[in-house]
Amino acid sequence: MNLSEIIFKGYVPIVLSWLFPIIMLFFAAFFEPNIQMGIFLLLLLSIIVGLLIPGIVISWLIIGLTTVGAGMLLFGYLVIPVNDKVILLLAFPIEAMLVNLVSNWLLKWRSLGPNIASIHRYREHYNLDTNY
Repeated sequence: MNLSEIIFKGYVPIVLSWLFPIIMLFFAAFFEPNIQMGIFLLLLLSIIVGLLIPGIVISWLIIGLTTVGAGMLLFGYLVIPVNDKVILLLAFPIEAMLVNLVSNWLLKWRSLGPNIASIHRYREHYNLDTNY
């Protein structure tokens, strides 16, 4: 695994999972208090779901909740501006996906921890870095 792959798969989702809620809550400050509370609760729910639920279940939750949410918000009779509806629809799926990527990445590195000595021993024995 090279450095660009580590940065792209590890550090970028970590930074984005922190920046996305901050940006969403900054934009939510311009909306009604009810929309602010909805965005905050959706972000909180997505963080909890992203940490505790496996990826395949999260993908089905995102598909189902986005479909139901779009049906209720966009096709139902709700007097909310379209910008508010779009932000409410995007808050859960994006943050849940980012938090799930981060948790999977951290669990992968945590599982390597106890085996790091055997990994180094294998690498020294076979010396995979040399070019013949």
